[in-house]
Amino acid sequence: MARYFFHILHPDREPILDEEGEEFDDYEKAKQEAVDSLRDLAVDALKGGRYAHGLAIQIMDADGTVIDTLYARETFA
Repeated sequence: MARYFFHILHPDREPILDEEGEEFDDYEKAKQEAVDSLRDLAVDALKGGRYAHGLAIQIMDADGTVIDTLYARETFA
């Protein structure tokens, strides 16, 4: 199992850094978790009347390497 960290990026705010991370069997499972979380965050933002277009989650491995950045606009395609 590998540990992944999910940092929340929003164009209007400081990033919310994931200090604990979460363990997954593989990257695909970690990515699916990030997509699901990003969708939830985007829906909550829109329901609250906030802008969600630039909302993203950055996936980082335990070594501090950024593996991927997923944008809300891509998760609803």
